[in-house]
Amino acid sequence: MSGDPDVLEYYKNDHSKKPLRIINLNFCEQVDAGLTFNKKELQDSFVFDIKTSERTFYLVAETEEDMNKWVQSICQICGFNQAEESTDSLRNVSSAGHGPRSSPAELSSSSQHLLRERKSSAPSHSSQPTL
Repeated sequence: MSGDPDVLEYYKNDHSKKPLRIINLNFCEQVDAGLTFNKKELQDSFVFDIKTSERTFYLVAETEEDMNKWVQSICQICGFNQAEESTDSLRNVSSAGHGPRSSPAELSSSSQHLLRERKSSAPSHSSQPTL
């Protein structure tokens, strides 16, 4: 692990010494939570994404609470403000990952799409997320 608070590293398993990939949060443009997939094994999962200029990373948390903590921590590191949109603009990503579709998803006891906008000031990196 690099210990760099600006990156997320993911590994093949708990015993791997080298990460499969590193997500540089300095390039994060948007974070969405409560995504739904048509693929059976991902239904009823707590999926969120991190969009960078290069690609979109889809991540799955074990619980809704964990998903919300991850999203909040990532947005804090990236220096984002939370903006809420109506449930009409929620995303439903198909199993092939093509295009948005409308579908409500519950987040913190209300249906919301989380869209983040970068703050004009530099993000604070004084603490690393403890997830």
